[in-house]
Amino acid sequence: MSLITLDEAKLHLRIDHNFDDADIQLKLDAAEEQAINFLERQVYATDDELKQAVFSNKAGDRPMLVNSSFKSAVLLLLGHLYENREETSAANSSNVKYGFERLLNPYRIHIGV
Repeated sequence: MSLITLDEAKLHLRIDHNFDDADIQLKLDAAEEQAINFLERQVYATDDELKQAVFSNKAGDRPMLVNSSFKSAVLLLLGHLYENREETSAANSSNVKYGFERLLNPYRIHIGV
């Protein structure tokens, strides 16, 4: 289950049609995976989901609830993936990388390379 809805993603992308929904969902899922991998922790949409994961011992180390920084980082990366469907230059993607990491660093478990 996505932490950001397809409707939220389409609003961010300013998309009002449905023919790109599968592609947007794919890129949204990838952006969320990248954010979770960067944080090295699980992220949950609701307090109930977090409690259930903790109760069932599936929450991992220091789980967290989705917050505005997480959503902003995911949407930033989603926008980049959607607009740049081919490989981009380092100069073009460095701003996205900087913004993505800057938003997520306060919530990252292990600071490192």
